[in-house]
Order: sequence, then structure tokens, then C-alpha cells
Amino acid sequence: MHPITNKVLQTERMMLRQMERGDVDVALMGIFSDPVAMRYYPNTKSHQEAEEWVRRVQESYRDHGFGLWVAVSKTRASSWDSAASPCRR
Repeated sequence: MHPITNKVLQTERMMLRQMERGDVDVALMGIFSDPVAMRYYPNTKSHQEAEEWVRRVQESYRDHGFGLWVAVSKTRASSWDSAASPCRR
């Protein structure tokens, strides 16, 4: 499991954290390269496109103080999801 950094919010069962470049290989390519998961998007994404997407999310943290967060379950080691947050950090 990859190290948890950039925590935003934490409860007993889950944690929200900022997205990191390592998330491309850990989870995002499994989503972005799956035609079923991406059926409501124009197309699937390549590894390079996924890295660019994470870079834009990180720029949003820097420029606006918010962006998409990664939701990590503390009770399931493989649980990963992303969440949009309307609040500023």
C-alpha cells in the first residue's frame, strides 16, 4: 500500500487526501483504461493523459485551495475512490 501523505480529513473508518502522481499506477489506470467505467466519458485515457489529469488536479489545489480528493478506506486496503470537494482548505 502506498504511503499516506497530504491528509485533508480523517475519520475512524476513512480518510480524504490530496491526489498524488503515484495514484495513476495504483488506481487511476484501472479506471481510465476501462471502457465500461469510462462509458459516459468521450474516451478512455492513456497513462500520459492520466498523469496530465492528476497534474491539473494538483494545480487546482495550488491555485484554488481545493480539488478532487482521494477517499481511502481504513478498513479495506484496496479501497480507493475520488471525491469532489466544494470547500476550500
